Parts: sequence; C-alpha cells; structure tokens
Amino acid sequence: MNLIQTTQNNIIVQVADIVKRQLNGDYSDSLTRFSYINGAEDFMKFTHAENYFGYSREIILVDKMMPNLVNKIHNYSQIIDLGPGDGCKAIKIIDGINGKVSSYIGLDMSLTMLNSAEKSQNNIRDVDRYYALGDFNHMQEILESSSTESNNMYQDRLFLLLGNTLTNEINIGCFLENFREIVNLTNKNRNYLLLGIELLSVDTETIVREYSTLDNYILTFRPLEFLGVDRQDGIINILFNKTLRRVEEEFIFTKNSRVTSDLYDIGFTEGDRILLSVTYKPYLNEVTSLIDGSGWNIDSVELEENQAMMLLSSR
Repeated sequence: MNLIQTTQNNIIVQVADIVKRQLNGDYSDSLTRFSYINGAEDFMKFTHAENYFGYSREIILVDKMMPNLVNKIHNYSQIIDLGPGDGCKAIKIIDGINGKVSSYIGLDMSLTMLNSAEKSQNNIRDVDRYYALGDFNHMQEILESSSTESNNMYQDRLFLLLGNTLTNEINIGCFLENFREIVNLTNKNRNYLLLGIELLSVDTETIVREYSTLDNYILTFRPLEFLGVDRQDGIINILFNKTLRRVEEEFIFTKNSRVTSDLYDIGFTEGDRILLSVTYKPYLNEVTSLIDGSGWNIDSVELEENQAMMLLSSR
C-alpha cells in the first residue's frame, strides 16, 4: 500500500509551530505525539517498568474482552492498529479471533516503533500485514488506500486505540467524532473501535510517580531535542492538574536560549514553559458521555483497577 510519509522536516516544522503558539499563551496542543519518534527502546522501558501498571492491566483486559470480540468480528475483517507499541496486544487479538482476520495495518509516526511491532509479529500466519508511517492527520488517505488495495473493499474493520493513546489528545470528544466520520466515509460495512483508557485514581501521587521516571523524561523531552534545545537549559516539572484531571509534564527554562535553523528561529527566556505532554485521567462516566456525544455506540465494557477497555461500533 502507499505509505503516508512523515518526514523529519515535517515533524520539526510541526513541533516548532506548537512551541511558538505555546510561547504566545496558546496551550491547546502539546508535544506528546512526537515523543515516540526514534524512541521505541525508551518507550518500551517506560511502559514495561515495574511502577507503570497500564501495560499489564491492558493485557488482562484484552483477555477479558476476547469473547465480545469473537462474537462481533466476522470473517475477512481487517485490523487497523493506531500506535501498535510492541505489537503484542494485536497478536493476542489476532490469535483470539482465530481465522477471522484477513489483513492487519500498524500505523505510527515512528519508524522505530513500527519496526519493533513488526519484529514481534513475525510469527503471525495467514494475515496480510502492512505498516504505515504517518499520523492520525492522514487517516482518511490511509484508510482509503487500505480499502482499495484490500481483497475485500467493504470488509468489517476493527480499529485498535490502546495504550491510553486517546487520553493524550487535547480534545477527546472532537477526535472521536472526526474519527467516526472518517471511518464511516471510507467503509460502508461494520466498523469497530477498541479503546484502552486509564481512569482517574483517588491516589494522584501514585499517578504522578508512574510518570516520574528517567525513561519517561527522555521520551517527552525528545521533541525539544529535535529543535536543538539543550536539556541543561531548564528543568522538567511533572504534576497532576486536579482541575483538568490530567498529568502534565512541562519544561521550564531556567536561562535565556535561542534555537535556529532554516525552518525556524525561536527565542526562549527564563521562566518560559513548554507543555511537553498531557495524559487525561477521566472518570468512567465522563468517558461514556464523550463517546455518546461523538456518535459511537458502546457495545461492551471491561474494567480492571483504574483501567477500562471499551468496544465501540460506529452508527
């Protein structure tokens, strides 16, 4: 299939644009989605660390959800994995709905992440596999391409949005609504979305501690490294914003600095703050309300401690 290329220059331009807007007081976007570029090893260290529970709980939830998937998914269905991580969750799903998957697409902005998933999935048999380098902004082109090149253009599709990826979005409801519209536009048959979401815990200190690791700091600072910002130019601060119910990680400049290239010229002064990443920790009823407002149906829900997995279908 034709891959939507996310070039290094495109990434740098997008990062620079967000940073400039933040310096002007517009924090409507963060750098979260750029953290994983060339960072598969660091991402694996973070998600597999002993004090990060999201990965192991989601593996349990995949097993719990499997009977629902078996009942819903039909033969010749296609799985499209949005941010496959190490690829192991998709393997469990493909094996669990044995014989019902004809093709699998892993989509990520990071080539190193896709390579890691591909290595994990080398033993998958009887399933056509593709790996698309691109981001969610190119979803319509990628889905139209995958439908055209598929043996069965109007097969059922199961989208995977696991690893708490959804709650890195600034506007979850808007993302879900736009995504549903694209999904319905590019496939007239049944479309399902499997969501993995970390929920709000009463113990917010534990939440912050999960993210307060060197591996996570390396990940989240990487977008500023693309611009040439030196880690010694400031400090990383991580906190739980109780008003917005989200983990916020920011880089605070402790001295004046400037980064320049052919693509940008950005000056920083002491005290400037760059929002590196946000991770929402919503209540379950808040999530269900956002899903309902976006036009998706909730077919089934499975719960583990502070974690939910939902199977949605498009209307």
